Amino acid sequence: EQAYRVSKGRGQTGAEKLVKEARAVLNKLTPTNMGKLREEMAHLEVQDAAELEALASLIFAKALDEPHFSRLYAELCSFVHARFPPLTQPDCKAVTLKSCLLSLCQEEFERADRYRELADADSQGLTAEDKELK
Repeated sequence: EQAYRVSKGRGQTGAEKLVKEARAVLNKLTPTNMGKLREEMAHLEVQDAAELEALASLIFAKALDEPHFSRLYAELCSFVHARFPPLTQPDCKAVTLKSCLLSLCQEEFERADRYRELADADSQGLTAEDKELK
């Protein structure tokens, strides 16, 4: 009979594997081991723009979840950005860690603005649709 076996890494895409490796590094991040861990991050193999975007998204999410380490994440991004070459997307647009992070920041600010508008409308007793009609 076929027994259940736990498989490691089977069926993972390149981006999933990269995110898993990066998360393992980021979970260990402290001021005392920053030097060693930033080298590990810089040596991750990013093959395409989608993987770079996944990495940027992970770092961004960790920085938001752990604001007490925001300075470390900023330093890490600066260090890693300098070591990853720009990658191209199918539309021939160059993608860097910095451009990915800027896009994520813009999306987050726009999302925050939308939530603020909804909260204001709710506090005034208006629905979001009523607010848009004004």
